[in-house]
Amino acid sequence: MFERLFHLRNNQTTFGTEVRAGVTTFMAMAYIIFTNPAILAAGNVPFTGAVVATCVAAGIVTIMMGLATNYPMCLAAGMGLNAIVAFNIVLGMGKSWQTAMGVVVLEGLVVLVLSAMTIREAVMDAIPQPLKHAIAVAIGIFITFVGLQEGNLHETDPATMVSFGDFAHPVALLAMLGLLATGWMVLKGVRGALLLGICITALAGMLPIWHLPAGVGTPAELISGLGEEARWAPLIPLPAKIFQIPSDRASWSTFFAFDLKGAITISLLPVAFAFFMSDFFDTMGTAIGVGAKAGYLDKNGRIPRIRPLLIVDSLGAVIGGAFGCSSNTCFIESTAGVVEGGRTGLTAVVCGCLFLLAVLFTPLIAVIGGGVQVAPMTVRHPVTAAALIIVGFLMMESIVHIDWKKGDEALPAFLVIVTMPLTFSITHGVGMGFITYTFWKVMTGRARDIKPFMWAVAILFVLVFLRPAIEKWLVG
Repeated sequence: MFERLFHLRNNQTTFGTEVRAGVTTFMAMAYIIFTNPAILAAGNVPFTGAVVATCVAAGIVTIMMGLATNYPMCLAAGMGLNAIVAFNIVLGMGKSWQTAMGVVVLEGLVVLVLSAMTIREAVMDAIPQPLKHAIAVAIGIFITFVGLQEGNLHETDPATMVSFGDFAHPVALLAMLGLLATGWMVLKGVRGALLLGICITALAGMLPIWHLPAGVGTPAELISGLGEEARWAPLIPLPAKIFQIPSDRASWSTFFAFDLKGAITISLLPVAFAFFMSDFFDTMGTAIGVGAKAGYLDKNGRIPRIRPLLIVDSLGAVIGGAFGCSSNTCFIESTAGVVEGGRTGLTAVVCGCLFLLAVLFTPLIAVIGGGVQVAPMTVRHPVTAAALIIVGFLMMESIVHIDWKKGDEALPAFLVIVTMPLTFSITHGVGMGFITYTFWKVMTGRARDIKPFMWAVAILFVLVFLRPAIEKWLVG
C-alpha cells in the first residue's frame, strides 16, 4: 500500500527511512505546539483551545500535503503570522481575536484562488536560477541563526547588536553538548543522526547535573516558585504524566469561532496585505529551499507538482484561521526530515499523525518541545537547537550553483543571503532579491532577461518596503 501511494522505490527510500524522517521533522517542529498558544494567548486567544487547534490543524494539513503532493513538506502555525494576530490586530488595533482569525481565513481564501489560477505557480517559475539557489542558502543560514538562538549560543548586545552566548548558562552548555554529539554522528554517517541527537540531548538534560540560576527553569517550575533560587536540578524535567484526553469544552473553544464579517473592513486591509505577502512568499522560499536540498528542482529550477503544494499550503491558512490557531504554512524545519533521508509524502503523513497524537500526549511532548524559560517572556529550546544548526550547514551546498562572476545576478543573490537571516524574515530576503535583480538588469541593459511576473512582483515588493513611509505621508 505504501509503495503504491508514495512510490518509495522510485524515490530511493524505504518505509523505515520515511518514518524516521517524519519523527525527526516532528521533533524539530514540536516547539510550535507550545510557542504558538503562548503568543496567541497574549491576544486573548484561549490557551487550551489554541494548543488543541495547533496540533489538529498541523496534523490535518500536513497529512493533506503528503497525500496530495508526495513531498516531505510539513506545515504548522507560522511564527510571525501568529504575532500579527496577537500584537497587531488584537492588542494594537483593539480587534477581537475572532476578527483576527477572520482576517486569516479571508487572506487564505485569496491566496487559494491565486494558487488555483496558477498565478502563484507562474511567479515561482519567473524567479531566476541564481535567486532560487540564494534563497536555499539564505534559509540555511536563517535556520542556523534560529538554532543558535534556541540554544542560547547567540545573544543580543547593545553595542555590537549580536554576541556569543554565555557558556556559564546551562541552556548553552546543553545545546553545545547536543551540537557536538549530533555533528559527530552526521560526520560518521550514522543513520538517524538528527533524531538520535535530539534524544541524546533530551536525556542529558534530564540528568540532575545542571546548575540552574534563579529565574531559570520550565515555566511551570517558575510559576510554582521552584525556580526562585539557584539550584542543582535537571534542566529538562521528566513528564509528570504521559497521557491526557482533551475532553472538556475549553479544549475546543477556538474551533470555527472566527468572525469573517468583522474582518472585511478598510482598517484591516493593510494587515491582510501583510498576511498575504508573508503567506505567499514564505512558502515560495521554503519550497525552494527544501526542494533544493531534496533534489526536486529540475534543470530550470522548477519544482514538479508545485500546484497541489501551493493549494494545500493555501488551505493551511484557511484551516488555521477556522480552527483558531493562526495561518498554517510550510515549515523550513521540514529540511530536518529531508536530511534524514525523507523523500516522499510518507514523511509528511508520519509527521502529521504525530501532531494529531500530540493532542493526547501533550505532557510528554512538553518535555522536548516546551523549552526552558531563561528570562521573563523568553523560552529557549536547547534540545532541538543542534538539529537546526546542522540542517543549516547541510543547506549551504546550493551556494556552488551561483556564478559569482556574473555581477548583475550574483549581487542580488548575495543580498538575499544576507538580508533574510539579518532581518529575520524570509519574505524581506526574497523581496530584496527581486527588487535589486530587476533594477540592476535594467541599468546594465539586460531588461530582456526579466520575465513579466518578475516585473510585477518586484513592483509589489517596492510598495511593501515603502508602505510605512506611504502610510506616514498619508497620515501626516
